[in-house]
Amino acid sequence: MKKIAMIASAITLLVPEIASCGRVANPGYIIDRTSYQEDGSGGVSARSAATGPTWLLRNIISIGGEVCEVRTLNGFNTFDGGGRHSLRSICISASIKTISEKCLELCDSLTVTFESGSRLETIEEFAFRYSYLASICIPSSVEMLGSASFVGCQSLSSLMFGSGSKLKTISGFAFNRCSSLASICIPSSVERLGNVSFVECRSLSRLTFGSGSRIRTIEEGAFSGCSSLASICLPSSLERVEGKCFKDCTSLIIVEFKPNSQLKTIGSFAFSGCSSLASIWLPSSVERIEEGCFEGCGSLSIVEFEPGSQPITIEEGAIPESVETVGLD
Repeated sequence: MKKIAMIASAITLLVPEIASCGRVANPGYIIDRTSYQEDGSGGVSARSAATGPTWLLRNIISIGGEVCEVRTLNGFNTFDGGGRHSLRSICISASIKTISEKCLELCDSLTVTFESGSRLETIEEFAFRYSYLASICIPSSVEMLGSASFVGCQSLSSLMFGSGSKLKTISGFAFNRCSSLASICIPSSVERLGNVSFVECRSLSRLTFGSGSRIRTIEEGAFSGCSSLASICLPSSLERVEGKCFKDCTSLIIVEFKPNSQLKTIGSFAFSGCSSLASIWLPSSVERIEEGCFEGCGSLSIVEFEPGSQPITIEEGAIPESVETVGLD
């Protein structure tokens, strides 16, 4: 199969058997003017336009007697006159392994579900950018969320991950300015949280990490401006909190560390502007507290270190003048 040409007639996506060409009765479940192309591994990618507001993508298609598995979702041509997508609901089939960049951006009132047994591995950059998406459960098979994949999804209030998640990377800007997001549990499989990945998620009040978390780095500005966040407990695997990571989390009053913490560095301005933080206890593994780390923490009066702490490098301005006690627990 070299290439499958543009199809003029519709393809039904509801029937359980292999989909085939031909007009069907219910226009709410039709993909029209769909083009399919080899993806280089025996499957095909799809780019479609719809006649109805609800789509159900099937795993396989049959055109001209050839059976093909659909593995990549590339994008949709459903823009209305106002520059927004008219798509309202989509069920993504189990065979899809990649949702390509900008694929489902700019959608109004979008509902996204995934077929049972999803094999989705990657959601690429800008995939859902600025879509009005209220909730999503990301399949456990997903390993990477691309840069800015959900940036500006201001209606997103519920974000969940499938049981046994394999997610390793949440890239930079991934959930930037998702202002309705109230809580999140980072799966234990995640090793990297990208820069400004949750910046200005102003409704975020609950942040947890899965049991046995393997995260090593929280990158610069990851939770900056999360003004409703009141407490955090950082996992023992964490080695570095980068600069401005929790900057201007003005409601933050509790910062805890799991036992046997491996944290070595707290970056510059990491907790600056956390005006409600009154005290903090730092694990013995910490080797360096960088410039301005607690700058603007006007309520901070106690900084304690775990017994057994080694000599620590504390850079200029890291600890504010409001602190009255610096010592061992």
